[in-house]
Amino acid sequence: SYLTAEGSKEESDGTDEKYTLKFSRSRIFELFEIYRLNLGDLLTTEEKEICEKLSNLEEVPEYSLSDNFGKIARDYQKRGHHWLRFLYENKLGACLSDEMGLGKTLQTLMFIDGLYDEVKNILIVAPVSIISNWVSEINHFTDLPVNVYYGEGRTLKDKDENTKISITSYGVLKREFHDALGEMEWDIVVFDEIQKLKNASSLGAHAARNLNSKFRLALTGTPVENHFGEFH
Repeated sequence: SYLTAEGSKEESDGTDEKYTLKFSRSRIFELFEIYRLNLGDLLTTEEKEICEKLSNLEEVPEYSLSDNFGKIARDYQKRGHHWLRFLYENKLGACLSDEMGLGKTLQTLMFIDGLYDEVKNILIVAPVSIISNWVSEINHFTDLPVNVYYGEGRTLKDKDENTKISITSYGVLKREFHDALGEMEWDIVVFDEIQKLKNASSLGAHAARNLNSKFRLALTGTPVENHFGEFH
């Protein structure tokens, strides 16, 4: 998502020239620099609040969990859930990089479950080989319906209105980010095994960036495999 800031500067003839600055949330450090330099006129009220909140943050607030997750989740998984919720509410993105076996999927489902009544559309993008695993985990830990958007006869528009979660593959994403997937407004998009998009100039990475999404969550146990450019 993007933030815009409007301001004005005085010209030599005494007139004011209006200007608008546009910032991506991924450029949050630039917002902080403007905030630190007390150039408040360049920031919106929302931007100032975010800078103040993060600058004075002592700990991530805790959010409620359903009884089911509260009983089975480990403490670090609960902290991961709180962290995801905090980033979501502040309109930032997240990259959850716990090692394999530490419950990235579980923390994601805790996050989705807690927000389910507040959102309309959730997309999970995963390699074909683990789509069935996602369906199994959703059915095991929740009672939330899920639509597998893969294979012949797949559909998004005609699915049950109560089914907010759709799961698809990276291959389908690359083929349909301008069509069915691109036409949807997604509240949350989850990219599992995000290292599949480590080449920032690839079609898959381009497709991921161009989805209409309010919040993106990247999951990977290997955020950097060869060089730091992959993390970007």
